[in-house]
Amino acid sequence: MKNKLLNLTILTALAICIILFLYRLAKTRETTPNGFVRNFGSHHLQKIGEDISIEPIWRLVGLTDNKIYLGHQKYVQHIKEININDHSSCFSTIGGNIFQSTSLFRASLNIDSPFFFINDSFVSKFFKGNTRDFLARDYKMPKIKFDKAVSVKDGSLIVRLNDRKDGIVIGKAFAGTNRFIIDKTLLKAQGDNYFSKDGILLSDSESGKIVYVYLYRNDFLVIDSSLKRQFEAKTIDTTSHSKIQLGYNGQNRLSMSAPAARVNRYSWVWKSNLFIQSGLRADNEDIEDFNRGYTIDVYDLNQRGEYKYSLQLEGEEKNKLKGFRIRGNLLIALFDQKIKTYKII
Repeated sequence: MKNKLLNLTILTALAICIILFLYRLAKTRETTPNGFVRNFGSHHLQKIGEDISIEPIWRLVGLTDNKIYLGHQKYVQHIKEININDHSSCFSTIGGNIFQSTSLFRASLNIDSPFFFINDSFVSKFFKGNTRDFLARDYKMPKIKFDKAVSVKDGSLIVRLNDRKDGIVIGKAFAGTNRFIIDKTLLKAQGDNYFSKDGILLSDSESGKIVYVYLYRNDFLVIDSSLKRQFEAKTIDTTSHSKIQLGYNGQNRLSMSAPAARVNRYSWVWKSNLFIQSGLRADNEDIEDFNRGYTIDVYDLNQRGEYKYSLQLEGEEKNKLKGFRIRGNLLIALFDQKIKTYKII
């Protein structure tokens, strides 16, 4: 009996020591300098009005000067429109024969008023319509398998696809034709050709710039609508190499063996300004403020991606950020159960 109590006491003490060690280790990582600072002095966010309560089923798909567009997470044809000024709302349903003639599995909706776009990465179909009538029309394009697509001014699509040999690559599908070009040299791998090249594909409708923001390292790429490389740049985050652990799953497919640290999270581009929510704290940033809220860094694409300033977005416990959009000096942030509206000043 005494031996059992002694063993139990030793195990308990050992467990406490391990917990204290892990706690100290976590605190040390939190306070370790990351080698960069942020500029919070030139601009900040000013809250506008009351929060808008929403159900968690909605995601942010579009923004105009006076209207917020939300898309249903499961049923892509359902849209909720919210007036920014008085918070009144109405519902719209995308029509057309696409939902009868095509089975959509991984469809995503994006609204760039006056147009809307539906992209389904599973069946590699793309649909386009006008917000005046919300009728979706099939977009004639080559039969290619792609998982992300953005529209450019000439009506063509810049797409991201997975090449069997080179992994993630960028291509262009020309409007109304079967012509398709691909450039396998635009994206750079760090080890594997898929996970290290994963990222966010954005289109700036105002400037015509196409931006690709890598998820797991401090890099982003800017090209034009003809796939010509304009420049590559780095964020102020110091994570220059993807920290990805790979292994093979039960189906003998290469996959992540552990969750990777996501450097660049949500991103948006507006009039040659790139906004990136960063996952790394700066040396001049308060630890509690950083952990409680969200930091958005801003880069000038007219100055080859030069860092401009940062914004601090307030957070809430158990109400996580799901995305944001920028239009002019207006910032709309979508959380699990509410929308917050800010003015950039």
